[in-house]
Amino acid sequence: MKQKIKEYINNLDLKTQLIYITIFSLIISFISLIIILPNLLTPFYEKNIYELLDQPLSFIEGDSNNSSSSVAYIIISNEKIYISSNFNDYFSNDDIDSIINSASQTSGKFKLNGQTYYYNTTNKNVQKIVTLTDDSYIISQRKTLSLIIFPVVSLTILIIASVLIVWGNKLVKKISGIKEKIDNIDNNKYDHSEKFKINDELNSLINSVEYMRKELNSKDAYKSNMFQTISHELKTPISVISSYVEAANDDMVSYKEAVKTIGNEVKILSDDVNKILQLNKLNYLKENNEYENETIDITKLLKDLVKKYKVQRPDVNFKLDIDKENIVRGTYDI
Repeated sequence: MKQKIKEYINNLDLKTQLIYITIFSLIISFISLIIILPNLLTPFYEKNIYELLDQPLSFIEGDSNNSSSSVAYIIISNEKIYISSNFNDYFSNDDIDSIINSASQTSGKFKLNGQTYYYNTTNKNVQKIVTLTDDSYIISQRKTLSLIIFPVVSLTILIIASVLIVWGNKLVKKISGIKEKIDNIDNNKYDHSEKFKINDELNSLINSVEYMRKELNSKDAYKSNMFQTISHELKTPISVISSYVEAANDDMVSYKEAVKTIGNEVKILSDDVNKILQLNKLNYLKENNEYENETIDITKLLKDLVKKYKVQRPDVNFKLDIDKENIVRGTYDI
């Protein structure tokens, strides 16, 4: 199964990859907004709650009606327990002992009847005061976050995703256009005039492909012209040789004259073949660069050539006047 999934991913085209990446990015963004961000902000909300619970308890010393409606309290004095007027809005009298046992630290939170409550304790003279509130503040803050931040951030993410999709789609189309151009590089009927409006790297790439296409066409035209020229140059001596062979057989020319003419044409044909071989070799060396680091001794090369051609041309007096060795970069072949 894992291998199949891997093969499927590896075979996805760019457009499908872009769609999957965009969907994945949106999912991660919304998870961050809905789950991660509220949890990250919870400690800040709780800090505000503890600050509220830690405010001076002046409302206890005066009229209890001045106390905050969101904060209830318990006062333990001389083994007597007093509660605020709004205590029963959150708890029942049966919960007092459980609350006192849960509020064992200076501040903290506990769960009671499935509800989360926050507390702060203060010891004043012989009194112990426990201030209490529920998590309605955190819930309200999360709602505020959902109503204000979530729509704004969501809209921003959607706009960015839309821009990325549009840009990515254009990018995929450009790459597909370049691929199609390369696939039809030897098709003269294909419209190769396409260029991108934006002068970016892809536009430079398609210009390079077009330059390469023109170079290939130029080389093909050169080769075609060269083959025609070679064919003509080779066909002429062959035709002459063929004509003199037939003429000699028909006793239209003497055997001696035919052999002499055929020998001359063979020499011409040999020269043409040597030129072709030499040209082919030069092109091969140019394209492969196999001998670019080789060196040759020109003096030795000339001596070898003289030694070779003395046998072929005994009528020529060869004379070399070389003072020193001449080392150059090249290929030794005679």
